[in-house]
Amino acid sequence: MFSRNTRSLLGLLVAAMLGFVLVTPAQADNAAWTGATDAGWFTAGPPTNWDNTPGAVPGTGNTATFNGAGNGNVVIDVATGGPLTINTILFDLAPAAYTIGTGGANGQSLTLDDNAAVTMNGTVANNELFNAAITLGTTVAGGTTTVTNNSTTNTLTFAGDTRAVRRGRAKQGSPRRLAPALPRHLTFLPLDA
Repeated sequence: MFSRNTRSLLGLLVAAMLGFVLVTPAQADNAAWTGATDAGWFTAGPPTNWDNTPGAVPGTGNTATFNGAGNGNVVIDVATGGPLTINTILFDLAPAAYTIGTGGANGQSLTLDDNAAVTMNGTVANNELFNAAITLGTTVAGGTTTVTNNSTTNTLTFAGDTRAVRRGRAKQGSPRRLAPALPRHLTFLPLDA
C-alpha cells in the first residue's frame, strides 16, 4: 500500500510524536510541592516535585500549594519547561521560605489566570517571595486578582514587575504604580495582631 520510504518516514514521524508526548509534562492537576527531585516546576517524573499523578504539574485552572519544607528545593524555577500559567498559589501550614522565580527580580516570569489568587494563610511561619515578573490575567477582559496575606508575623513580597493584559498583549507596569510608597517591590505586610 505504501512504499518502503513512505512507511519509514511515517514510522519516524510517529516515533517523534510519541517521544514528544512522553517527555512533555502534563498540566492539569491541583498539587502540593514536595521538591522531591529538584527545584523545577515542570520536572516530570517519576518522581516529580508534586504530590499528585507523576508527570502532572499545576497549570491553568489549578492550585499549587506550598505547605512543607520542599526537600530543600525552595527557590522555584518557573521557566524551564514553561511558560507557566496558574490559577492559585497557596502558602499554607508551615512552609519553608519559598522564592517563586530564579535569577533575582524579573529573572523569570509567570502568568496568573483571570480571577486568580495568591494566598498566604495565617499558619505560615516564614516570609514568602515572588521574584518572577507576573502577568495578571490571560485576556483583555481580565478579572480580579486577589492577593491575601493572613499572617500576623510574616510578609508576602512581589519583587518583580507586574503586567496587565491590554489589547491582547501584556502591558508592563512596575509595582510602584500599584503602591506608590514602595520602591521596587510590592510587600503585603502581616495583619495586625
